[in-house]
Amino acid sequence: MSNLADFVFPAGLRYITKTANYAFTIADCATVINCTGTWTLTAPTISSLGDEFFMYLRNTGTGVITGPTADGTAISLQPGDIGLLGSDGSALYFMELRKGGWTLIQTNTTTTGTTSSFLSIPKIYSQLLFEFNGVSHDSGSNQWVGIEVSTDNTNFSTPVDMSNGITATSSQTLQGSTLISGNTNDFSVASSGIVAGNLLTSPGGASITGAILSFRHTGGLSAVRFSWMSGASFDAGTIKLWAKG
Repeated sequence: MSNLADFVFPAGLRYITKTANYAFTIADCATVINCTGTWTLTAPTISSLGDEFFMYLRNTGTGVITGPTADGTAISLQPGDIGLLGSDGSALYFMELRKGGWTLIQTNTTTTGTTSSFLSIPKIYSQLLFEFNGVSHDSGSNQWVGIEVSTDNTNFSTPVDMSNGITATSSQTLQGSTLISGNTNDFSVASSGIVAGNLLTSPGGASITGAILSFRHTGGLSAVRFSWMSGASFDAGTIKLWAKG
């Protein structure tokens, strides 16, 4: 058996990688096609495939792979998806074997600057997760993190407070995450659970004051920006953007 990431394929398969439009044939029977990029898979005359044709499709990239109609619906393979495409000689059939999990899109190191921006977020994802790890500021007074959204990477909304206030000490850093759902629509909702992490003992725990936020972004969200509400600068930590289709 051959194991690609955490999915185990049957033994004896052929493996190929495709990065652009591809027309498969009977020669691709018993093949795993690792797909990267955004492109289209096309099928030959179905009768040429016979009634024992099958192949696996695995999207290993961050784009979307579109394919022929199977079971009455055009194939759409999101990042991380794996599917099985087969033929009975007269029609194509497609079985989704695994939906993709979270994909790491971007990591921002927050050691300088007054903002941390995530631009040109692919609109193929329906959920965005921002992970805060050890984020702090250089101000001598308490600071709160604000979040802004944009539809064009340039014009941003007014910042909305989404965290507890933290002081500028090594024991006070932001830990936690913010989940945005519905970002490809005109409206989205964010649930934020971020703690001013003064946890010095491991293992340890602390209560979190969460926030539920709503945004409007006609045509879909394309960028998110974080900043300290009173204009302080970042001086430590990272913010990671994970996405899921």
